[in-house]
Amino acid sequence: MQKQEFEVHLTADIKSPVMYHQFKTMCKQLDAKPLEIILARGMYSKQIMLSKCVYSADLSTVLEDIVPWIKAFEQQNIQIIRTKIELPFQDSQTDQQSIYYYEWHALIECRDAFELKQLC
Repeated sequence: MQKQEFEVHLTADIKSPVMYHQFKTMCKQLDAKPLEIILARGMYSKQIMLSKCVYSADLSTVLEDIVPWIKAFEQQNIQIIRTKIELPFQDSQTDQQSIYYYEWHALIECRDAFELKQLC
């Protein structure tokens, strides 16, 4: 199977500025980007996560490859509370029999809010 791009997101439970600094340092060591998403509402309105693109032939290998990253964060008392792996929809293949969650993003142009609501 040909290698394809997977985008890894590991959401961390950051409780202090010191932990945030440790998290950013570890992301740099893993050649990954630290991201901070702030939402207007929701149970987790502030989400701090690692983001990194990796190339692999299959999802199972990616899931195995990120285990040491998660363990490294845990050794620094940084709990990873969510793991999300994204792959481009077009021409993508997965070795997983079932996927319980799938997220898809699209850029659309719509000038009519009612029409947009109908699409959603």
